[in-house]
Amino acid sequence: MDLKKAKLLDRILLKFAGNATIKWNDLRDGHWDDIASYHVCENNINFLVGDGMIKRESAILALSLTDKGLAVMTDIPNLGYAKKTKKEIFDACVKYVAIATFFILIYNTFLKKSNDYLQRKENHQGIDTLQPRQDNKLHDSTSRLPLDTVDQIHITDTIQQ
Repeated sequence: MDLKKAKLLDRILLKFAGNATIKWNDLRDGHWDDIASYHVCENNINFLVGDGMIKRESAILALSLTDKGLAVMTDIPNLGYAKKTKKEIFDACVKYVAIATFFILIYNTFLKKSNDYLQRKENHQGIDTLQPRQDNKLHDSTSRLPLDTVDQIHITDTIQQ
């Protein structure tokens, strides 16, 4: 249900404020022109009758609220059709955001890591292990040692020369 129709249904329910009984002739005479035209109101009243909010009293050709309709009409901001429609729209948005988040999580967890692994594997193929570093020192077995040990080895190498 769209929000415009939901607001229209709530406005029709509010016409029954005070548990009023409304005759069909009032509907045809333009009593409800402030809401919508006769045909629009009649179709929506039939919807409300089918939903159990309004009942037809055939003996006097009138419409009145049911207990369910009275409960909704007295608390329209929380129980009305507009509130239900807004909640449905919000829930649908949350569902789509959750699904999108799930797919992003799957991509970042599995696919991106495997692509990074393949890219690193391609980058490491054919690289010589003794490539110069930024500071013009060669990568060697000392690159994995703590810095103070590396400095001691270089000092020892310098003294020996």
